[in-house]
Amino acid sequence: MEPSSHQLIFLKNPSGLSAMILLLLGVLNSVMPEICGSILYDDSAQDIWKDLSDRFSQTNAPKIYQLKRSISSSNQSLRSNKTMPRKEKVPNQFSNHFPNQFSNSKPYGSTYRNGKPHLYCDHCKTVGHYKETYYKIHGYPLKNFHANAILVGPVPNSAAPLTFTMDQYSKLLSMIDSNSIAPQANLTEKREDSSVNYRHFVLTNLLFVYGEDMAETKNLTRIGLAGLAVMGQNLALNIAEKGFPISVYNRTTSRVDETVERAKQEGDLPLFGYHDPEAFVQSIQKPRVIIMLVKAGAPVDQTIKTLSAYMEKGDCIIDGGNEWYENTERREKAAAELGLLYLGMGVSGGEEGARKGPSMMPGGSIEAYKYIEDILLKVAAQVPDSGPCVTYIGEGGSGNFVKMVHNGIEYGDMQLIAEAYDVLKSVGKLTNEELHSVFSEWNKGELLSFLVEITADIFGIKDDKGDGYLVDKVLDKTGMKGTGKWTVQQAADLSVAGPTIASSLDARFLSGLKEERVEAARVFKSGGFGDILSDQAVDKKKLIDDVRQALYASKICSYAQGMNLIRAKSVEKGWDLKLGELARIWKGGCIIRAVFLDRIKKAYDRNSDLANLLVDPEFAKEIIDRQSAWRRVVCLAINSGISTPGMSSSLAYFDSYRRERLPANLVQAQRDYFGAHTYERVDMEGSFHTEWFKIAKQLTN
Repeated sequence: MEPSSHQLIFLKNPSGLSAMILLLLGVLNSVMPEICGSILYDDSAQDIWKDLSDRFSQTNAPKIYQLKRSISSSNQSLRSNKTMPRKEKVPNQFSNHFPNQFSNSKPYGSTYRNGKPHLYCDHCKTVGHYKETYYKIHGYPLKNFHANAILVGPVPNSAAPLTFTMDQYSKLLSMIDSNSIAPQANLTEKREDSSVNYRHFVLTNLLFVYGEDMAETKNLTRIGLAGLAVMGQNLALNIAEKGFPISVYNRTTSRVDETVERAKQEGDLPLFGYHDPEAFVQSIQKPRVIIMLVKAGAPVDQTIKTLSAYMEKGDCIIDGGNEWYENTERREKAAAELGLLYLGMGVSGGEEGARKGPSMMPGGSIEAYKYIEDILLKVAAQVPDSGPCVTYIGEGGSGNFVKMVHNGIEYGDMQLIAEAYDVLKSVGKLTNEELHSVFSEWNKGELLSFLVEITADIFGIKDDKGDGYLVDKVLDKTGMKGTGKWTVQQAADLSVAGPTIASSLDARFLSGLKEERVEAARVFKSGGFGDILSDQAVDKKKLIDDVRQALYASKICSYAQGMNLIRAKSVEKGWDLKLGELARIWKGGCIIRAVFLDRIKKAYDRNSDLANLLVDPEFAKEIIDRQSAWRRVVCLAINSGISTPGMSSSLAYFDSYRRERLPANLVQAQRDYFGAHTYERVDMEGSFHTEWFKIAKQLTN
């Protein structure tokens, strides 16, 4: 029978397998011819379901997920099976798969209600079989339904394609669940069983017939994510765990399969993998929102090109990587020409943060942000007194810019902690056990932060491949991905002092010269110049407290530099960024999260136009109280030959900023001497130039 004649029925008084077969054949009638052919000639009922599952599992994965839960709980016994045709193709396949079930069944339709045999086929006009046998193979015409069946809804034009409505499907499934039509069973294993799962067939038909309509409504995923490296995979699982069905895609398909498997293992999460970009895009509800977490640069452009080919006007792309902010602004303009919305969203927190709750910094289209705000508010790290660690940053590339500076501050923080470690170990001679104890204690007070916490953990981990502690076996060569360099470049472009961040970048550059440093150490040791210039007797307890204070004071300077850089760019671009709000969303989830960020937020709440954190009354007092210890540590390190560029430059930044008059007057005079760059005076307005050379010549003569 042609597929256009598919109309399922409700059975008023179903009896045994006769009703069940009518149901099954009605379902089979409603699928397209090529799939009908597959169904008719598969070897078993299990193979029928497997074939349909293979065809539709990816396209309709989100819908199947919603239905599997109820299917998996179904395990009911079979009712009476008195009649069943045994000589036709499809019934034979069912009986082959369940031999015990069908061994005693009688031919269906050998008698009618009047008890008279009827072996003449009114359809074929031949003898030897009956029309019901023919219909069971090729499908029932609408006009030939049995008297004990009723159509649900109005009878449509027989010439038009007929489908069962969504509401009718729901009622049919409810009747199956309540045993009003037929029992259910599991066909996932090939075995002799006393049950058949009719629900699977109804669901397959439902998904096929209404697949496109359902795709446009409630059965598609809420969001998509492309790029399944460590951050992407964990963020996708986080989104799914928060109750948002998500589609995932990766160019390397093994990452897709790995993520899907993790989703199953971590609670059967609503996460659905796609190997094909078109299927991936089409699986997401409209307006589509797709997060990209791929390597910055050309891979982002290629991913946009691949996905946008299947997207529609009003859809949204979000770049969640560490991207150069100007690239984000360029892509936002290009996306707008295609009718697409674009966000650049910084995501901080590393692997753990992405999985359990990161800090997120989205910037760009406010309309796009509204599409995804409900998801971000739940997925972000949650801080009890501050709420979700996410907010709309501002227009253009502001989100990526803020994340870039965040990473620059992170560079500074890590360098300062490394210097504290070096002084305590090299001068104070603290062991790893003592360092673990010290940093653990520090993490209970003003230095409470993610980086101090993980530093304490690192000191406590022993080498699993040898003796001693693992930290001592790690190569002293620090890697980087570029955001710290971008931060320093932007600070230079905007004339914003960022010495702590810059010194941390220089320290990484020097760490990369491992071979050169080894040779330099050999050269200087041969001249009697060792790593440590002097072994000074120190009071460990006093040293530990001094280093703690120096670390805290230096940390304030690092954050002050980062905030000033963000403010300068905000003014230049007209972004109107809220520095206090940035401090709030950094309080949880991100790498630089720290308890003192709450003090930074309060400082900007008190004065949104605060020129520098150093002049906030509370921070000013804290630095004044700690500056003596700070100087002792820097001097001790210098005298011992221990490099502390972060602490030293932070102290120099503080000392320069707090002084009313700097020696810059001499530098400007020099510039005017050799380049006639002019200078300003403190006692009168205007620009001046002096013939320094001529005057000097006259004086010497």
